[in-house]
Amino acid sequence: MLRLYRGDSDINSYWIDGIRYEGDKAVEADEELQNAVIKDGTTEILPYCFAGRQKLISVTLPSSIVEIDYHAFAYCTGLTVINMPAGLEIIGDFAFEDCAGLTSIALPASLKSIGHDAFANCTGLTSVELPAGLTDLGYNAFRNCPLQNTPWKENGLTYWRNCLIGADTDITSAIVKDGTERIADHAFERCEKLTEAVLPEGLTSIGDHAFDSCRSLTAIELPKSLTDIGIACFVNSGLTSIVIPDGVTSLCWTFSSCLSLREVTLPATLLEISCSCFAESG
Repeated sequence: MLRLYRGDSDINSYWIDGIRYEGDKAVEADEELQNAVIKDGTTEILPYCFAGRQKLISVTLPSSIVEIDYHAFAYCTGLTVINMPAGLEIIGDFAFEDCAGLTSIALPASLKSIGHDAFANCTGLTSVELPAGLTDLGYNAFRNCPLQNTPWKENGLTYWRNCLIGADTDITSAIVKDGTERIADHAFERCEKLTEAVLPEGLTSIGDHAFDSCRSLTAIELPKSLTDIGIACFVNSGLTSIVIPDGVTSLCWTFSSCLSLREVTLPATLLEISCSCFAESG
């Protein structure tokens, strides 16, 4: 069934089988849609196109699809079947967040980028293989996914190359593996049960908001190799004391709202500290 989109003067906007298109892009879907078949020639699923469609069960994507944009299928809790066509290159931020019905995803060799939180809270997802040509894997892309037999996720921690990119929110202890050089932005954010984080020597960078709201984390030993601590790295955490290693030159919003913080040892190498570094801290 084809109908023009009422209220839109653009003749390129039209509905087919419960899905609205603008040119070669899928824009939105009927809330009652259960089995979606995207028409041939469609190149992109736009942001929020299917978001929150609770009755959606299956989606068939044509080979022409290149990008699934941010939040495109987020909160589709009943979605159990979707194909990832050859030619797909980008899966955006939060694209499949909270799609609890998904149990496995076959990612095509063409895929280049997976955005942050793309499959976060897909609590039924147990099987994923990353294609060899993938160049970008966003932080917490598979947070709280119970993946099995996956070498790049272990003990609730997800790694990508030499970087720890995410942690499941229910972990209580994190022993970051040797060889890890970076911790990504937001990697441990909202891990409110985390009481221990062991960081390896050789780690050089901890990203923005990496330990944000880790309220149960009272102590952490930073390795001597560390040179970069990101913006608001420990904001809202439960830290009581910390030693900043030599080599760190800047701190910004680092310990804001750390209500239990009583002691911080700063290095001689520190060149810059923001006026809000300790705002509302103990």
